[in-house]
Amino acid sequence: AWIMTKIDETPHGLVEFRNKAEEGGMDSQSWKDSAFAYVHADGSRANMKDGIASVEVQALAYDALLDAADLYDASSPDVAIELRRYAANLRKKILETFWVDDETKGRFFALGTDHDPVTGELRQLAVRTSNMGRLLNSRLLEGSDAQTTEMRESTIYQLFTPELLAYSGIRTLASDEPAFRPGGYHTGSVWPWDTEYVAAGLERHRYHHLAWNLRERIWRTSQETGAFPEFTRGGTR
Repeated sequence: AWIMTKIDETPHGLVEFRNKAEEGGMDSQSWKDSAFAYVHADGSRANMKDGIASVEVQALAYDALLDAADLYDASSPDVAIELRRYAANLRKKILETFWVDDETKGRFFALGTDHDPVTGELRQLAVRTSNMGRLLNSRLLEGSDAQTTEMRESTIYQLFTPELLAYSGIRTLASDEPAFRPGGYHTGSVWPWDTEYVAAGLERHRYHHLAWNLRERIWRTSQETGAFPEFTRGGTR
């Protein structure tokens, strides 16, 4: 019910977060909770005050709606039908709103969306990040139709480009993005748990060798540092 209410609150049918506090509070309310986690392709900071829809949050919401529908099938089939209707609409919005086809970078899922502070128009945060890898570990990209297959394959391809794949795993932001900083908390660093979540998604789609490529990087990082770091720099070895 909370997810459905959040979707209904926005004119675009997405799950957004925003800082409602007049002073203080957290601007970024997703797992990438740092001040500069959400940026545009030119490197400028996203408009945090009017609502951010982070791409992996949409996938989590989509899965939650379907999982809830499965639970309600036996006891309240009408509720299950309504939940699946919301899920189908959300999936359509995700595929339409977040997909980027860039002449230079290729095809990928945007980090998220924000709003133009003057017009309120929805804008893509068209940067390549680890967030899109989260979609692999979701029902969102399951299926064999042409569109789903292309989006799934393009996402996997992007994750293993030199710009996103670092020595220790998947960078939080691609190295060719203007906002990239090798040690940036969520703008270039590599988080082992984030990389493992992507690996789990690769396993889900039977890309076992690619999944273990990422896990090897995590294991190697732990061995070479003698620890299990929260994150590592996303620059060179």
